[in-house]
Order: sequence, then structure tokens, then C-alpha cells
Amino acid sequence: MAEPYRKVSYDNNSCYKLHHTYGFFAGTANPAHLHYDTDLIITYFKQGSGKIQIEGRLYDISEGDLVIQNPAELHRCIIDDGKYHERLALYINEAILKNFPCENTILFDAFYKREKGIGNLIPAEIVSNRGLDVLLDELLIHTRSQKSTSEILAICKIIELLIELNEIAAPVSDIINHTVYENPVINNVLNHINEHFREKLTAEDIARHFYISKYHLSHLFKEYVGISLWDYIIFRRLLFANELMRKGYTVEESCFQSGFSNYSNFFRLYKKHMQITPSDFKRQLTASQNLSQ
Repeated sequence: MAEPYRKVSYDNNSCYKLHHTYGFFAGTANPAHLHYDTDLIITYFKQGSGKIQIEGRLYDISEGDLVIQNPAELHRCIIDDGKYHERLALYINEAILKNFPCENTILFDAFYKREKGIGNLIPAEIVSNRGLDVLLDELLIHTRSQKSTSEILAICKIIELLIELNEIAAPVSDIINHTVYENPVINNVLNHINEHFREKLTAEDIARHFYISKYHLSHLFKEYVGISLWDYIIFRRLLFANELMRKGYTVEESCFQSGFSNYSNFFRLYKKHMQITPSDFKRQLTASQNLSQ
């Protein structure tokens, strides 16, 4: 009998959470919708195949591949139905380094020092040669364990992972040995939006800037990015608002500095897309920062 789809989540540590997903996927159990996460993500595809869409690029995924993402990258995972699939998804809170005595934010360079949607995939051969698969399997063992030292050992494994990724991510970003579906026009449009999303932008202006029709632009954007051009601009502004609130700006300051001209509109869109109000998000940030002090 085919093993049904299961997802086991381990999230009893404030610095990281680990999701272990395995079994046979059916379309109803595998909804593919674009979203973003608030943490750094490392996803290891142990078995099975599929695709992962990140920003305007669609990567073919093979067994043993690893994908890294930062919180500002919209993505969705599309698993091939009817085949056994297993993956580990590690979500890392950047506070994991707060107890280290020296400046170690360089360990996040693999996630942040590249363009959105580029250099996300690390091929299985490199994953195996560098022992990243072993580190992730050991992390799963420590995370499952009830021993008193398991939490420390798990965090040590994550630090090892970050060190390895930081060393190999730069050369890997130039390695294209997997199929990547992309469109150069949409890549340029995404870069343009990411540079100017705080300004007044319309589909007409962007289409005129790139010498294509608004309707052709809308069609291409939906095809390669997965959402409408306007929704993408909204996501960019909301993510930037979150970033500002993390830096200490008020909700109102974050609203207007992110490109919104109307607070009620910002509030409505924030609640719709983030499933929380901006005020509640700010309160959660304040509470978390107070606990870490």
C-alpha cells in the first residue's frame, strides 16, 4: 500500500524549525501557491522530483538537490504527483547567531548576496560531495531526540550548514546544470520593480519603459512569476514594510516609506496578504525583542 503524504513539524525552538515531508503526493494534497516566509530557508529534496518557482524563474528539481531562499523571495514548490517524495525544509531565524561573541552575519551571505531568484539551487552532486545531506540528516536526528544536549547539537549542525553554504554558494550561482525556465524581459521587469517599488508604478508605465504592450506584459508576468504584476508590487512593498518595522519604525512610518499613499489601503492589503494586522505584527516583534534582551 502506498505510503500517504505526511508532514511532521518540529518547531519547539525559537531559532529554527524543521519540517519533514514524505509519502506519495496527490494533487489535492499538494497545493502550489506563491508565498513568502519570514525566515531563511534550506530545502533538501531527498527523493522524488518536481519544480520550484522562485521569483520569475522555474527550476527543475531532481533527487538530492538543495534550494536556499531568503525571506524576500516569493516561491512555490510543485511536486510531481504519483511518485514517492521526501524533503526536509529547514527554517532559520537570524537570531540563531545572537549568542555568538563575534560578528557572524557573513554566514548569511549565501542567502542575501545575490539577485532574487538567482543561485538558489545547489545540485545533488555538490550537496553530496560537501556532505550537506549528511548534516541535514544529523540535524533531523538531533531535532527528534529527547536528550538534554540535542538542542545544542542541532544548532551546531545548522552553523556548520551555514558555513558550508557560504563557501560554495558563490560558485554554484554560475552553475546551470538543471533546466531553468525564465524570460529575459520579465527578469528585467522584476529588477526594475525591485529598484523602484516605493515609487508610483503602473502597468502602463512599466510596459512603456520596456517597449511592450500592457496586455503582453501582464500575460508574460503571470506566466513566469505566477501572480499579477500589481500583486507582486504589493508584496514587495509589504515585505519592505516588515523590514522597516523590524528596524524600529512605527507602523505608520513603515506604511508611507514603503510606497503606500493611504494607510487604510495599506492596512487592508497587509491583513489580506499577511494574514495578520500590521499592528499585531509590530507587537509580536516588540515582544520577541524584549524576550531576547
